[in-house]
Amino acid sequence: MPSLTITTRHTASGPRYVVRYRLGGRSYPLIHAGSFKTLKEAKTRRHMVAGELAAGRNPADTLLAMLEQPKPKRTIATDFQAWKASRLDLDERTLANIGFHWKRLEPVFGSLSTDEISHLQVQQWITDNGNGDRPLSPKVLRDYVGTLKQVLDFAGIDPNPARDRRIRYPTVEQVVPVPPSDKHVLALLEHMPRQRRLLYVFLEQDGGRLGEHIAFTWGDVDLDACRILARPEVVKGRRGRRKPRWLQIPNWLMELLIDSCPPEDRAAETPLFPWLHGIEHPRQAANKTMRNACKAAGIPHYHPHDLRHRRISLWHGQGIPAREIGDRVGQRQIAVTLDVYTHVMPLDEVPSERFRAILEP
Repeated sequence: MPSLTITTRHTASGPRYVVRYRLGGRSYPLIHAGSFKTLKEAKTRRHMVAGELAAGRNPADTLLAMLEQPKPKRTIATDFQAWKASRLDLDERTLANIGFHWKRLEPVFGSLSTDEISHLQVQQWITDNGNGDRPLSPKVLRDYVGTLKQVLDFAGIDPNPARDRRIRYPTVEQVVPVPPSDKHVLALLEHMPRQRRLLYVFLEQDGGRLGEHIAFTWGDVDLDACRILARPEVVKGRRGRRKPRWLQIPNWLMELLIDSCPPEDRAAETPLFPWLHGIEHPRQAANKTMRNACKAAGIPHYHPHDLRHRRISLWHGQGIPAREIGDRVGQRQIAVTLDVYTHVMPLDEVPSERFRAILEP
């Protein structure tokens, strides 16, 4: 009568569960049917062998066929999905950016197995995507290849071809941002839709980041203290190490914010700048609005982040200590505040009355 057993064999790396069977009584030899790290895997194999024996078939034929089946090809696409699923430390915005990176990386690298990729292929991808009709900037190229580096690190590829020292990126002259003057701020506000202006006045006055303002809701507003809370999940920084901070808002600007929304509509989850919501890429919408306004006003092309540079430069010129400025805008390193965000520029503030005239219906 056939028999089937699971025995435990102790090894230096831990127990192994061994499946054996006989095709008949004790006169038949024991046949090895597999060795497994877990008892669950061994039981699964035992059930398979038992089914073959019950059907009157020799399990060895089935086991041999299983060994001869080609293993599924391990590709960079499968490694990317596994790596992305493991990144529990990333927020939704970062995961979305990773998805954009992969859309551009996948056509070249997705179908490759992890042992096929070379630094020459990575270099060719950089060359192709740094030229053509839709070239990526050197910074963006580094971000995209940075995602590929992490996927290959996760897959255990050593040496990592995306980290090869022979890889070269396009060079570009560093452009020093010049914050807009008070006249340019007024000009660009006058040439954008009235319902969108309030966002840019906030960016100019509080020195915060665009992403923080997109996420602001009425639940973050402290009307009595004239301040808005930047929650940890919306501030810049590594997840788990971010700290909340309060952005102080001038009294006159808080009054304009209150006037922009009736009391009955100020639910905690209602965004402060609703025109940015309900669209796929709010950051791009904010940048496009400012770009179009600058073009219509006939002034240089500014970005929303340039208003942050302007506010920090104004505060620095007004004698506010760098440490206090860093606390206000969420910069931990004083060197960044002084070396990157302060500029030689006119220190003329826009009078609140001019802002009121532009914002009020």
